[in-house]
Amino acid sequence: MMLPQMKAENTSNAQINFNRARRGIVAVVSVRLAYTWIAIAILGAYLTLVFGFDFVFKDMRWPMTAAVVAGFGIGLALTLWRMRRILRFFNLKNKEPDLRDIDLRLVRDCLNAPIAIAAIDLVSWIVAGSAVTLYLMVAQPEASNRIFVHGFISNLYAGQLVAIFNFYALELILSRRVWPYLLQHRRISEIPGVIPVPLIARMGIFVVTTSICPMGFFYLLEWVGDGSGIIMIAAILTTLVNGVWQGANLGFAYSRPLGRLAGKFERLRKNGPTDERTEIYRADAIGRLAEMFDDLVDTMQERDFIRTTFGRYMSQQVVDRILNGEFELGGSRYEATVLFTDIRGFTTISESREPEEIVAFLNDYLDRMVQAIVNHNGIPDKFIGDGILAVWGVPGDDAKHAENAVRAALAMIEALADFNRGRSDSPVRIGVGIHSGPLIAGNIGSKKKMEFTVIGDTVNTCSRIEALNKQLGTTLAISGETHKRLPAELQTRFEAKRDIEIRGRSGKTEILTLSERP
Repeated sequence: MMLPQMKAENTSNAQINFNRARRGIVAVVSVRLAYTWIAIAILGAYLTLVFGFDFVFKDMRWPMTAAVVAGFGIGLALTLWRMRRILRFFNLKNKEPDLRDIDLRLVRDCLNAPIAIAAIDLVSWIVAGSAVTLYLMVAQPEASNRIFVHGFISNLYAGQLVAIFNFYALELILSRRVWPYLLQHRRISEIPGVIPVPLIARMGIFVVTTSICPMGFFYLLEWVGDGSGIIMIAAILTTLVNGVWQGANLGFAYSRPLGRLAGKFERLRKNGPTDERTEIYRADAIGRLAEMFDDLVDTMQERDFIRTTFGRYMSQQVVDRILNGEFELGGSRYEATVLFTDIRGFTTISESREPEEIVAFLNDYLDRMVQAIVNHNGIPDKFIGDGILAVWGVPGDDAKHAENAVRAALAMIEALADFNRGRSDSPVRIGVGIHSGPLIAGNIGSKKKMEFTVIGDTVNTCSRIEALNKQLGTTLAISGETHKRLPAELQTRFEAKRDIEIRGRSGKTEILTLSERP
């Protein structure tokens, strides 16, 4: 019953995101048109202030109208052509498209839309301003200098203001509403043809448009003798608005994402990696830094996953050293202690149970035994059916490897007692053998398939000692090599058996067993 509901919720969320992105595209077109008409109105007011009402709205009414219509038409046509793929994509009747087959050219066009539309605005204003200025200079050659300054330069200045205003406004709208929807976790750096606008370019434009251009304009006003107070005030106010707008957008465009990244780095340092993404969509250095942060989080998550997954199959100490590149094919010699244990009569236990019951039984039993080994700094090297091979003293140095192994064996016996208390049938019995001595530990196998394990006479002898529990009727047997490494309070808990011959070894071996009955 839940699957259709979850599918419906996902579909609903996708439709909401699509509608949000489509409203973003509508906002882009609306803002672009609004800024253009506001600039036209301000420019008209400025020219009226300079040349008078009759000159602008009577004598030059039709040339001015033609220039406005031509410039606006050129700009609108180029904008619609540049956004044709975007508009076609979002021109769907309450239907969300399949983003898996999305054309990357559409994504590229959307990412480049702010700078493309800004360039179109600047070009259309220059073209329209040049046309009307040239007409006026031909019609009134005696005032050509004055017409050039107030006609062409003011159009150029208005064009750059419209371009800058549109760039920052469209970048903000698209980065919040449209880019996240279209990218769908794609990387901006992987989209071919995206034009970045780095901080150095933004700062250069800021300096040019708020200092160099205004100073040049003021100089030209003085040159033509039109540096009146009202005109200078209008130019200063325009420059001030431009500077405040650009400064605010520069600060917002960089301080906000940098602050978010700093906060995420702090949470990463304190809490470790999470699935939370930066969700910073930019084509400049800030965007690349956000992508690198996501890469770092992915790498840490992958490393933690590998460490956790491998930790279920081998010791955490071994996993850490493998991930750090400390193990290669081959092994090293160690003085260590080995423990073997298995269940007595496991074949008989298995005969009366279904395979699923045997697996559940073993998982419960092995979990308790492994926990006792790990709690005493041991490495569960491998499972051999119902048996366990564990080792102490590798891969790092452990002066108490024999003591830790014996204490782990005692804890395993206690854990087995608790395991049997929860069972209704006959209790499970185990045999544990421990031996200390030199062995080889490392990666055994081939370059394509390796296994971390321990090999050597010490390992083989330990297996034989564990088997002696059957003939001795004991649960825990250790060698004399292990016994002499134990502290006094542990040594007293064991009693010596006569020297015993162990199959595969020459001579006799000192064996000690746990004196108290488990």
